[in-house]
Amino acid sequence: MINILVACAVIVTIAFVIFVIQAFATLKQVQHTAKAVEHLALNADSHIEAFDKTIDSVKTFSMGVSSGWLKLIQFVAGIISKKKPDSL
Repeated sequence: MINILVACAVIVTIAFVIFVIQAFATLKQVQHTAKAVEHLALNADSHIEAFDKTIDSVKTFSMGVSSGWLKLIQFVAGIISKKKPDSL
């Protein structure tokens, strides 16, 4: 009976050591990733200004869609599709 308990204790200890080693490796990777994200965030500020024209174009398009142009196009398309004669 004591041999079984010793074997279980050894297995649990080995499993815990493996867990600690894996956790350490994972935390090192998280640290590396955090440093890379920080570097990216610091350098992104100068590159964001290049996208200002694109962002303004997207804003203009989205305002046009929400202002009713899309509804008008759908209405006209509905009228055109209803006027087509059935070819059956």
